Amino acid sequence: MIRALLLLMLAPLPAGGAALHFNTYLGGSATDAAAALARDSQGNLVVAGATASSNFPVTAGAWQTSMQSASTAGFIARLDPTGSHILSATFVTFPGASDTTLTAVALDASGNVLVAGYTASGGFVAGLSPALDKLLFNTAFSAYPLAMALDSAANIYVTGAAYGNLQTTPGVAQTASGGGSCADTPTGSGPCSDAFVLKLSANGATVLYATYLGGSDEDTGRAIAIDANGNVTITGDTASANFPLLNAAQTTFGGAIQSFGSPDYGDAFVARFDPSAHLLYSTYLGGAGIDIGYAVALDPSGNAYIGGYTESADFPVTPGAYQTVYGGSGDGFVTKVSPLGAFLWSSFLGGSAMDSISALVLDSLGNIYTTGSTGSADFPTTGGSLPTCRTGTGPFAAELDPTGASLQRSTKGPGMGFDDPYAIAIDTSGGVYLAGSAASQVFFATAGAAQTTYGGGASDAFAMKIDWNAAPGSYVACVLNAASLQPGNQSFFPLGTVAPGEIVSLFGTGLAGAQVSFDGLPAPVLYSSANQVNAVVPYGVPGPNTQMAAGAAFAVTMPVATAVPAIFTYASGIDQAVVINQDGTLNSVGNPATRGTIVTFYAEGAGLMMPAMADGSLAPLAPPFPVPALPIGVTIRGANATVEYAGAAPGFISGLLQINVQVPTSINFGSDVPLFLTVGAFSSQLGVTMAVQ
Repeated sequence: MIRALLLLMLAPLPAGGAALHFNTYLGGSATDAAAALARDSQGNLVVAGATASSNFPVTAGAWQTSMQSASTAGFIARLDPTGSHILSATFVTFPGASDTTLTAVALDASGNVLVAGYTASGGFVAGLSPALDKLLFNTAFSAYPLAMALDSAANIYVTGAAYGNLQTTPGVAQTASGGGSCADTPTGSGPCSDAFVLKLSANGATVLYATYLGGSDEDTGRAIAIDANGNVTITGDTASANFPLLNAAQTTFGGAIQSFGSPDYGDAFVARFDPSAHLLYSTYLGGAGIDIGYAVALDPSGNAYIGGYTESADFPVTPGAYQTVYGGSGDGFVTKVSPLGAFLWSSFLGGSAMDSISALVLDSLGNIYTTGSTGSADFPTTGGSLPTCRTGTGPFAAELDPTGASLQRSTKGPGMGFDDPYAIAIDTSGGVYLAGSAASQVFFATAGAAQTTYGGGASDAFAMKIDWNAAPGSYVACVLNAASLQPGNQSFFPLGTVAPGEIVSLFGTGLAGAQVSFDGLPAPVLYSSANQVNAVVPYGVPGPNTQMAAGAAFAVTMPVATAVPAIFTYASGIDQAVVINQDGTLNSVGNPATRGTIVTFYAEGAGLMMPAMADGSLAPLAPPFPVPALPIGVTIRGANATVEYAGAAPGFISGLLQINVQVPTSINFGSDVPLFLTVGAFSSQLGVTMAVQ
């Protein structure tokens, strides 16, 4: 019976299908994050963001190969279409600036790289040569740009936040700041921010127009798009009850909400300007909670597609849209707005935890590709999604049809940490490209990527390609302890630590028949399918790190510990442990163990055994039984329990541990009494219980 239960707990996960073409870190030993992404005519990726790493992987001959005296610098990196080589990379800093952040990137017809960003003293737009070896121009202005776009003549448009000292031009929609005083400006208390639109000539030398857009509270532009006629659409968020409206689809302001002390958030907004910076429409977009517009794209007819984040259950979704019910805790949203400012359709996109859309783009058929972060286990995905073992917040990519009624394709991304995409691009062959910040230190980058190891700090930048039209290749999404279903020992940042003799489960794609090895040592395989392999880590793994290979196409480096103890349970590594009462019956809420009796439970990850066991061997059926080399301890409801036996489970595969222990008589009874196993300095997973009477 116990053998059958243990085999059941090693059952495979559902199959996946989308192909992770590549995924690479971009970073050094400090914190790095990408904010923007563009593709050139050869399919190379240009990624821009900010870095605190003096050893960020810049290339020889780049415009700037050191951070100068800055503590934070902008960076630009150009990757080849396979994500396997950094073709060129440069820091971006300016004299006297201690901190430089890049927020946007665009490419002109000549391949020149244009970036927008800010320092402590204000914003700038800069142009660099295609090889990133020359600065072509740098234009500073008194505002903080968060997004940028180019028109067909390569004129430059930026939006963001301006704090009362932007030099506007005559005859525009709003020549003066909306006023108000706020406590959370870049320099402390001062004028509240307004959204703005600034148009510069292609060489950055001439201001063609500049306008505010805002009321008396905080207003910020976060995305911008230009149509073929030079009309400009922006989106962002406003906390102003007197935000300037015109031809508004929504005239009611949901109200300002203070988030974590600052700043104030209210509704998203959408506004459209004509080529002379006169308003064509301006509207609120939101409900009673926080609403933020993060992304905008235009179709050839001038319809605007807005993506963002909402905490409003009453957000203005429309009948027939893909998701008309708020998932909870924050959802992404997509809204289509006509050239005249009417809401044509609107949909939530999210599950029961926090989800947000940070970027979107349209294909030639009008399908809407979105990306953002999701913390929802029930985030809507479709058949063919990438297998994932993630328990925290991570990236997603999703495609809605032009009517907003159907989710065409949706997948979560790789990793096990807190990873956030901020930019998206697509090609014409089904490729979706994402860039952002990654805190995942393992099970993230793909073999052969430009940077396969985590650089350090709170995050690295990343760039990935997901291909929905390619057959899934050999890919390991994670390696988990088969009992706890966790990536190594309990840790805030999952590290993927393994121990000698540990039974592990590999989840991914293309794994059927894969031979698993650690540092070249064959790992006995217990189960194999296309999406899961269960294997035993060889006892000869030396540490402190090991390279695990699964088949010929995938390898990952993981830390090695002396033990990764975990107790087998009935459900995903938590709740009721597999415990046998003294009378041979299974422990349960309806059949608790009596205090003072002997119970048996099963665990793994105890490390080396004495005497040594051969990899993949079965434990003997009669004494002497191998026992862990490290000391064993058990606590039940925090009380030390007398261990009668802790050693190899007779007749089972090496690595499986049987523990016979006396339930302390001093503890209180209960149906969910905490059960812990310690092996040396390491403890089993949280949330494991047994029933005691």
